[in-house]
Amino acid sequence: MRILVIGSGGREHALVWKIAQSKQVDKIFCAPGNGGILRHAECIDIKADDIKGLLDFARKEKIDLTLVGPEAPLAVGIVDEFNNHKLRIFGPTKKAARLEASKVFAKELMAKYNVPTANFKIFDNADAAKKYIEKIGVPCVVKADGLAQGKGVIVAKTVEEAKGAVKSIMEDKIFGESGNRVIVEDCLEGQEASIIVITDSKEVMPLASSQDHKRIFDGDKGPNCYSEDTEILTNNSWKRFNMLKEDDEVAVFEPNSREIRFEKPLKKYWMKYKGPMILFKHRNIDLLVTPNHRMLLQQKYRKKKIYVREAGEYKTENYIFQSGIWKGKNDKFFILPEYDYKFNRKLGKVKINFIDWVGFLGIHLSEGYVTKGKWGKRVYIAQM
Repeated sequence: MRILVIGSGGREHALVWKIAQSKQVDKIFCAPGNGGILRHAECIDIKADDIKGLLDFARKEKIDLTLVGPEAPLAVGIVDEFNNHKLRIFGPTKKAARLEASKVFAKELMAKYNVPTANFKIFDNADAAKKYIEKIGVPCVVKADGLAQGKGVIVAKTVEEAKGAVKSIMEDKIFGESGNRVIVEDCLEGQEASIIVITDSKEVMPLASSQDHKRIFDGDKGPNCYSEDTEILTNNSWKRFNMLKEDDEVAVFEPNSREIRFEKPLKKYWMKYKGPMILFKHRNIDLLVTPNHRMLLQQKYRKKKIYVREAGEYKTENYIFQSGIWKGKNDKFFILPEYDYKFNRKLGKVKINFIDWVGFLGIHLSEGYVTKGKWGKRVYIAQM
């Protein structure tokens, strides 16, 4: 069988890893994949929400089965499109995916069929939502209706925090169209569990239960800022932070000596951040960053110059470097595709000396882990 897995995170890595163990599988592709997935599959440069590109690829390569990891392509109907072309694909249809894609739909469905859920009210007007918050008080939970990459839920402990969440979602549009409506609901205390099942609409097969700990700090403190796609460079390839094992050695960058070495990971720290986030919304990508999140830019006019700029200082006359490929610690250069978001077009590729790229990741990237050891500060090399 020829298999296509769609996505680029740890979920897709686990799928590819397990599928590769089957004797029935001849070839695995992953779109777009990541560095760790390269060990088991051929990664294809097609975005997970590029339905036409994925469909054309599946037809051309005679894919026997496609598995979808991320929510976004499911929400726009990738399963329906593949079914229309008689291609086997595993995942819910667009109609069924509304349970995940729209919190409003999910809450209304639970209310209709008496499924226990927190008391809630739906708003499409920010002022009305704020007045309701003043009426019910706190703690309360504010949720953006649509997909928001795991960051669309704010547990507010103060009225100002809750009203600020409404403003960020509905007025500042930090989640784009996903914030056209919000849910304000009661805050329920206690343990949370995810129960996932597989169904063909007739039979149900439950999987193991799990817990999702989104908050940054112990004691459920801090915002939901963890990115599931964040990976760290180890001596055993790129790995997600929460997948590190005792025998892994982590690549660290020493800012003073500009040396890279592998060592055992020490105590982990998150950079603490509180405040609004900035949405750069383009036709091909939505970039959600904190004001102090640095981005690698290149001047558009006059003499070209690569430099680092904080999000709050970003000008649309510059290019943002979107992603890159690094094939191993012996490579001299990091190949970075250049993308013009303003006009939605790909440009050339830029070669950046590896030590300079690591310096950018280690020193200028706002998110990420650092370590403290007897030699002073270390920086884990991370891809966000």
